[in-house]
Amino acid sequence: PGERLILCQRLADVQERDLNDSDAAFEVILNTLMEAASEASLWDRVAELGEETGRPTDLAEAYRAHVGGEEGSDLPESLQLELCERAAELHEKHLGDADGAIPYLNRILALDASHERAFARLKETFISLERWQDVEALYAGAIKDAADDTSRIERLCEVAGIAEEVIEDHDRAIAYYRRVVDIDSYHSEALSALERLSTEKEYFGDLANLLANRVEACSDEEAFLIHLQLVDLYLHSLEEPKKTFVHLEQALAIHLDDDDARELAEECLEIDELRTSIATLLDKVYEARDDVRALVKVVEIRLEAAESDGERRE
Repeated sequence: PGERLILCQRLADVQERDLNDSDAAFEVILNTLMEAASEASLWDRVAELGEETGRPTDLAEAYRAHVGGEEGSDLPESLQLELCERAAELHEKHLGDADGAIPYLNRILALDASHERAFARLKETFISLERWQDVEALYAGAIKDAADDTSRIERLCEVAGIAEEVIEDHDRAIAYYRRVVDIDSYHSEALSALERLSTEKEYFGDLANLLANRVEACSDEEAFLIHLQLVDLYLHSLEEPKKTFVHLEQALAIHLDDDDARELAEECLEIDELRTSIATLLDKVYEARDDVRALVKVVEIRLEAAESDGERRE
């Protein structure tokens, strides 16, 4: 077989260089590949001749015959990877056939799940063809095969962004971002996206739960704003006023002099079931502000609600 290979290569050289017949040389190498497909040098030569003769379709058929079958190939994996990359590039750049490149790119990922170029090219192809199910299937495989949680989160954020910005399916994006938070409860990008999308979709219950979980890891300043946001949600969107008290209490513990917190507390003061507890909070606010008239009002409310002479004396 070694001598035959040498003779076939010599014959191709004679056809190309001495007889100026590149087509005949191309045919010689194509036929030789049927016997010696594992010879990398033959693939280099056939690629050169295919370009020289302007026969990309015949070259594509050679790739298909040796690495394009669904059953796989007996060639060494390193050679398969190289040939699949060449075949995909041939279809994309020379044949204008993005669909034709897909099986080769899929084959690359089957051999090497971490192959970034193949992944990126498949993603771009599927997006350009608006094959959204294939985009998600591609990411599902990458997420499953991710080496660690950091890589998994990166892929989840990528596909969430595609769902939100390209497909414009916000429910799908929310589902992906929730998977990120399941892995990392304090992932800032995912939490911010979930807050934004939940607000846009008016998923106020989900938003409240998200904010309540997020506040635990925040600085005082961030926590203060989140507590006010939760008060506003429970008061105006979810109509669950009982849940406002704890967040008002926490907000005022951070900034007793804040006007927004005070105004929300004053609004809650008009709700019968909150009246006494909110009056207790505002007592401290008005005393700190030296607002005597307002202080008298909340003290009177507390007196009205007092259940014992002991509390009145206090």
